[in-house]
Amino acid sequence: SFGCNAPLLLADHRQQATAAGADIITGARVHSAQRLGTGWEIGAGQEAFEAAVLVNAAGAWADELAVISGVEKLGLQPYRRTAAIVDVEHPLPEHSPMVAAADNTFYFRREGADVLISPSESVPSGPEDARPRPGDVERLIAKLNQVTTLGIRGVRSAWTGLRTEAADGVPVAGFDAEAPGFYWLAGQGGYGFQASSAMAELAAGQILAGMGAGHSAGHSSGTANLPESRTAEALAATRWSIRR
Repeated sequence: SFGCNAPLLLADHRQQATAAGADIITGARVHSAQRLGTGWEIGAGQEAFEAAVLVNAAGAWADELAVISGVEKLGLQPYRRTAAIVDVEHPLPEHSPMVAAADNTFYFRREGADVLISPSESVPSGPEDARPRPGDVERLIAKLNQVTTLGIRGVRSAWTGLRTEAADGVPVAGFDAEAPGFYWLAGQGGYGFQASSAMAELAAGQILAGMGAGHSAGHSSGTANLPESRTAEALAATRWSIRR
């Protein structure tokens, strides 16, 4: 089954961003954002920033960030999804496929010598630092030990993430038609890591093209070796506006 190495992917994205001159500032919660002239002024922690385009990639907090920015929210809904890495008596063969219940009550797949399991829940939640609820993982282990021969012996780690979706389940990417310079990049559901590289490339193409030739000229040199279909200009041809 296919697995995405999230830490490795994040490290690669971070390296590419910093190599291109980006500053990554953590521990600075956004508390204000307002449109000033042709750009945005953002307050985050003790810092203040100015930018021509504000990208809302706040995940489960995307609607909250919109409200802070004076932009109408889209009604994005976070959903809980719990998972755990478990030690098993009978490890799965190396090329085993992911197994999912027909009634969507669980799935599991090989994770090295261990097994990743999930109750496949889709419970609405507010934006929060989600954690497994008492009993969720234990009930799933009992069920899997009843219906499989895995022989789960213990939990190595467990966590809960928030999958944020729009009403139609389609990722949200585009400029807000009613808020100049406000770009939505949210609602990837349970495929945020897998889709992140492609979504970032799409967003970069749309944003750079939207800022005009003067801003995109520097980008073109970085895309000289890309196929024509993947340049900023070509990506911008797919551009659409939110609330069009």
